[in-house]
Amino acid sequence: LIDNEIQKLIRLAIAESNKNKNSTNFALTPEGRIVSSNFQSNRGRLPWPVKEGVIVRRFGRQPHPVVRTTTINSNGISIATSPNSIAYSVFDGEVLSVYGFSGGNPGVLIRHGKYISNYQNLSSIFVKKGDKINANDEIGIVFTNDSNGKTILKFNIFNELKPENPAIWLDN
Repeated sequence: LIDNEIQKLIRLAIAESNKNKNSTNFALTPEGRIVSSNFQSNRGRLPWPVKEGVIVRRFGRQPHPVVRTTTINSNGISIATSPNSIAYSVFDGEVLSVYGFSGGNPGVLIRHGKYISNYQNLSSIFVKKGDKINANDEIGIVFTNDSNGKTILKFNIFNELKPENPAIWLDN
């Protein structure tokens, strides 16, 4: 459900950038094309969105961790980190949206040309829509679940509307 809401936000941003409700691609300025190109050329070298963490859910189809007969299709990765961890932007860009949905913790979408990074499951947010962001700028604090003590950042990278595997973008 939240994934559908995020897709809606991206679609809306594309429409706003184009002043055209039917397009599924960003109308890129020359600057936007440069940012997209720079983002693309850093594939495999982007800094992690948290200073320390372990991927606890991979991208794509995988068996459900509890219900063995079920598979899940993840359009991002989940990174377990320590309580009070800060989420950082992985690249220069502009805050596209600060969002919140009922039943979920807030998140931030950052646009990097035609690419978008998503930082979901935050407890505090330090940025607002329209802010210009640099790589490694602080975005917010990752939420810690009181009942199980887990601090998990959900992280996605989209090429316009298409989810990409964030793990292959991040520096190993």
